[in-house]
Amino acid sequence: MPRSARAGRATAVAVGVAIAAGGAGGCSELPEPRRACVGSSGRVPELAREEILGMRPAGATVPRGYEKVDAACWFDSGHAQAYAERTYAYAGSREDVLLYYRTAAEQDGWTQQRAEPDLLCLTRDGDSARTMLTVAFLPADAFAYDDRKPGPELTAGHPFRVTVSKVLSGDGGCDG
Repeated sequence: MPRSARAGRATAVAVGVAIAAGGAGGCSELPEPRRACVGSSGRVPELAREEILGMRPAGATVPRGYEKVDAACWFDSGHAQAYAERTYAYAGSREDVLLYYRTAAEQDGWTQQRAEPDLLCLTRDGDSARTMLTVAFLPADAFAYDDRKPGPELTAGHPFRVTVSKVLSGDGGCDG
């Protein structure tokens, strides 16, 4: 193939790649929350490696179907958030769970921002309250939206989720 034809083909391929990349990865036409999620590929695995996600009070179990950390980025209603979470089942008291996580988290540099009977929310020091740790107890119908069928361990006792999340755009935090 003549040099000019090869150069023309290489230019056409480069232009095609640039157009495709602009459409898929340039994100300039995507809404702000979606753009924030497209750019979050490094944050999601980082959140999934948070040690506290693997910690649980004595007696808490990992339900069948929930063995892995669930991690992703979601966007809705004007904001985006990267998250990683674990689901546990526990037959003991809610107070025991909240005390366990409050103590473990504060030793790891988290500060309590909000505590309710069904929710504990902490933020990491020095991160302007955009990285949160939440422990939330779940009603039985919360599992209706999961891809997995909950076992009996999630329909008895106190199922809860431990979530580490990072607000990427818009509002968020322990107050909202």
